[in-house]
Amino acid sequence: MLLKNNYKLTGNLLLGTITIDGDDYAINDDFKQQTVQIADALDLDELQSAALLYAAQRDSRELDRPPLMTSIIRFHKRRQFLLECLRLGIKLSLTLKNWMTKFEGASRCSFV
Repeated sequence: MLLKNNYKLTGNLLLGTITIDGDDYAINDDFKQQTVQIADALDLDELQSAALLYAAQRDSRELDRPPLMTSIIRFHKRRQFLLECLRLGIKLSLTLKNWMTKFEGASRCSFV
């Protein structure tokens, strides 16, 4: 296994098993190595990286990419989706605030 000297496998990953969504899986050295590469590239916990890699294995054929690349693509797509949700939430709150300000101003003017 080609691991960086400063990276240590811990817990069940070192033992060759992981738990994803309550299910236990036996993993091989190649999976461990790819998990470490993802963790290093994306600055993630090794278990998050393993779950990401496991999920990406299903999508790798569809994207015509190896699971390692698919993991990184999935990570950034999810990140982009979450940022878009945040942007839309902020935009909605600002729009609602502006609408409420206009509505309150209009109701005050009609009573004067």
